[in-house]
Amino acid sequence: MNVDVMSLSTPGRLRPISLWRNRDFSVFWIGETVSQVGTQVTFIALPLVAVLTLDVSAGELGFLRFAEYLPFLAFSLLFGVWADRRPRRQLMITSYVVRGVLVALVPLLAILGLLQLWTLVMIAFGVGMGAALFEVCWLSYVPSLVEKDRLVEAMGKMSASHSAAEVAGPGLGGLLVQLFTAPFVLIVDALSYAVGILTILQIQRREPEFHPVGTVPRRPIADLVEGLRYAFREPHIRATAFSAAMANFFAVITETVFLLYAVRQLHLSPSLIGLVLTAVGAGGLVGALVANVVVRRWPVGRVYVAARIVTGLAALLIPLAAGPRAVIVGMFMASLFIGQAALANSNVLNSSLRQALTPDRLRGRMNASVRTLVFGVLPLGGLAAGILGSSVGLHATLWVGAIGYAASILPVLASPIPRLITMPSLAEGTN
Repeated sequence: MNVDVMSLSTPGRLRPISLWRNRDFSVFWIGETVSQVGTQVTFIALPLVAVLTLDVSAGELGFLRFAEYLPFLAFSLLFGVWADRRPRRQLMITSYVVRGVLVALVPLLAILGLLQLWTLVMIAFGVGMGAALFEVCWLSYVPSLVEKDRLVEAMGKMSASHSAAEVAGPGLGGLLVQLFTAPFVLIVDALSYAVGILTILQIQRREPEFHPVGTVPRRPIADLVEGLRYAFREPHIRATAFSAAMANFFAVITETVFLLYAVRQLHLSPSLIGLVLTAVGAGGLVGALVANVVVRRWPVGRVYVAARIVTGLAALLIPLAAGPRAVIVGMFMASLFIGQAALANSNVLNSSLRQALTPDRLRGRMNASVRTLVFGVLPLGGLAAGILGSSVGLHATLWVGAIGYAASILPVLASPIPRLITMPSLAEGTN
């Protein structure tokens, strides 16, 4: 791992530069925040296109989710090799362009009367490919913009921006769907990707050399295997990866069925659903902002375990919600706010832990290996949601999702993570 003298904070040494004065990080952060708002608008608008415009069934909606998440399973490892061989800035710009063009096709197809489920599935698959590429690249890119001592803070700010987008995006998306119909709302996302491209082009800091002079690039399969081996031999990274994969599988079951449950059984309007989903972002924003503070005050391992326990308990409030509509909506919002606040805290620690324990030359492949597992289960969760929702009912499926999600802490409890006092460094890793 590269060491910058500015990261040395011992007496008589230079202190790390404040992130507020780090122009390149600030520019990237702003652009990603804007693009995330658009992404969150699409998060609610795209399935509502399927539900309200195309009148899909639970199985068809599950298949749409499957197509959206399948690229994380199919292409993340390849994208990780790319991210360690090619300039990550260029790859992120490519991702923005692909996603912007595809989401702009939805309103165009609606105008032409050509919007069908199969076209929406293909667009969702392409958007998923762009998202998978971007996820691998930005996680590997941010450590090159900040000093090591600012990594947790930087990851916290990135997580906070995603959470802020989750506050604004669903509410804005629900309102816009109410006003303009779902297909035309996706124009907002296309414009947000254009902002992301413009901000990345403003970054001045050069990326590290991918292949130093005198070295010969190896075959992609050798690079891929090296990344997989590193990610799943390091015990901290391995535990967080398997735990997150389990959590994501059951979270997708809940998320997929929740929209159908809210629209068809509770008869909630798109704007009210958007209001409920703003609790996700509000909680995530709080959790991300306090992550750096709580880690400085309490042992890292205990903070992480406590956050995951709270997240699991909060998930149970979704199927437990009953009574008058106001009470149900209140329980939904409480579940999403509390759960996401704790989840954002643990996600900041997850990301920081993985980047801190991985050399820069391996970050793309490590992140891709983890992403393949963590996001690779998402299409399976979408299919499971469709099957369960059609066979045992929507409410019973919500219980399956909540209980499985709460149990996802088990791999962490069996790992060295609960015993961590401070954030480990690369030298403390097993490799």
